[in-house]
Amino acid sequence: MNRTPLYKQTFAYALEHGETAKYNASLQANIACKEAIEAAIRDNYHDCCLDKAGVRQVAAQFTRARIFYVLANTVQSMAHDGRISRGSREWAEKVPVNPEDRNHVYFRVTQVSPGLLDIFVRQTREALVKRPREKQLER
Repeated sequence: MNRTPLYKQTFAYALEHGETAKYNASLQANIACKEAIEAAIRDNYHDCCLDKAGVRQVAAQFTRARIFYVLANTVQSMAHDGRISRGSREWAEKVPVNPEDRNHVYFRVTQVSPGLLDIFVRQTREALVKRPREKQLER
């Protein structure tokens, strides 16, 4: 599992505080997580149904915190897309994503349909909330 700490500050903050290596490592992990989510949705969509195995596929690679951060970042950028449910939008608004960081565009899930993304967000929320607390924390 990718245990790279989730860095939520902007690049400017990282530069000012000598933390650019942490910032870059977290950004690369966010991008990898985005790509894993896109692959999981593609791999697990069959017969007009999205298998929940996709969530397990991503959760085996990344922490709950990173998955939620990437998904929330994506949903927040799609606030006016009617294919994203109200429940997903309301959930995403509760996940703090730094809007001042311009690099957040690089880890938005874009290579799948918004409808499938919404289903994946719902499945992820249902599956990962049930995980033991110690496995949910970003290390």
